[in-house]
Amino acid sequence: MSKSGQTNYHGVASQAKAAILLFLINFYEADFYSITLEDTEWEDFTLTFQSGKKIIVEAKAWQKPLSLNDVINILQGIEPKKSNIGSED
Repeated sequence: MSKSGQTNYHGVASQAKAAILLFLINFYEADFYSITLEDTEWEDFTLTFQSGKKIIVEAKAWQKPLSLNDVINILQGIEPKKSNIGSED
C-alpha cells in the first residue's frame, strides 16, 4: 500500500472510531433519532435528534496531539452553513 493509501486508511479509521464513540454516547438519549454517514449536505457524519438538534462532525486524523492553537485554528476555519443549522446545534 502506498503512503497516500495508508494516510487515507488511517483517516477513515479515525472517522469510524469517532462515529462509533458519539453514537454510543448518544444512543440512550431519549430524543436520539439517527446517525447519517457521509450525507450529501454535511461532512463525515451527522447525529440527528427528534428535537431537531444536530451534531455535525468532520473527523480528521492528526499525527500529534492537538495544541490549544491547533484547536483555535480549526474552529476559526469553520464556515457556518446558513441552512438547516439551528441555535441548538
